[in-house]
Amino acid sequence: MVPPMNNVRRKIVRGLLVGTVTVLSVGGLSACSGQTVAEVPQVKETPYPALNSAQVDQVLTEVAQTLANADKSRKADALKTRVSGAALAMRTGEYTQAAKDSGFKLTTFPQEMQSVTVTSSLDWPRAIVAFTKTEGNQVPYLLVVRQSEAAAPYRLDSWAGVFPGANVPATAVVEKGSPIVDVTRVGSRILAPKDAVVSWGGVVMDSKHADAAKFTEDELMKQIRDELSKLRTDIGDNGEVSAELKPLDDTIAIELVKGSVLAIGSFNYTVTVKAASTTRPITLAQLAPLLGDGGKFSGSATWKSTVTVAIVIPEAGGDSKAQAVAGERIITSASKS
Repeated sequence: MVPPMNNVRRKIVRGLLVGTVTVLSVGGLSACSGQTVAEVPQVKETPYPALNSAQVDQVLTEVAQTLANADKSRKADALKTRVSGAALAMRTGEYTQAAKDSGFKLTTFPQEMQSVTVTSSLDWPRAIVAFTKTEGNQVPYLLVVRQSEAAAPYRLDSWAGVFPGANVPATAVVEKGSPIVDVTRVGSRILAPKDAVVSWGGVVMDSKHADAAKFTEDELMKQIRDELSKLRTDIGDNGEVSAELKPLDDTIAIELVKGSVLAIGSFNYTVTVKAASTTRPITLAQLAPLLGDGGKFSGSATWKSTVTVAIVIPEAGGDSKAQAVAGERIITSASKS
């Protein structure tokens, strides 16, 4: 792996600082002779693209190869060299489902990219943000490949399918890089990236949320709302349904070509159904492979998912709203008692 360029630049800066000390020392010895010592200017580092195109291609190839190898064995441990975070939880969940349901299909990603950018910064995390091309009946996917620290490899950290009809946001080319955005800073946008992700989750669970007016309803938001509504209707007086969408601390954001920001973040989503009476069992047929016994239970059933969303945050002014353009939800576990 090519050493991060900032390490090289820091060595250069240190060399200049040492040189400055030496010059001042000489000046101090000869001050009595009336010589003037010129001050050496400090070198200011500027953000630069994390990788070049060849390095990006290499990383994406290694991620794809790791996924292919792990998919053959269905062993989560085989993923960890090149997969992390929400993506690791999702793929592990898919292996769990595939082991119990012969008809379950793993998510596959088109290999050709329609756009790729890298973050431009001095610090970490750093990332490759790529949108795949459409392949056959597959939707394009957003892939976030993150480097958490200088010595760490780049790992697929999250993925999300682009919603039908959504426009893939324009990003800068790799050679230029996309400025990474402080996720806690609002700047000129309607929301800070981290707040946008958290508020999106709040709006999903409550249409009257304080920030509801700042979002346009998207496909995943509608899907989760509709499923919960139908589940509560189907359960009726036979039980109680509770749900929680808890944000993870993994939001990353980049500046887009037209001034908006793309924020990507994930959640743990938990749904629990508790039967009102042990004499009136409930059946959740859709979870039958994971729960067993045809999905029937007389106590409670809980299933957990990992959710990832990518939100375009517009600049303030006018009627523009935050809009999720891609999202993914994968069940990672299910149990009953």
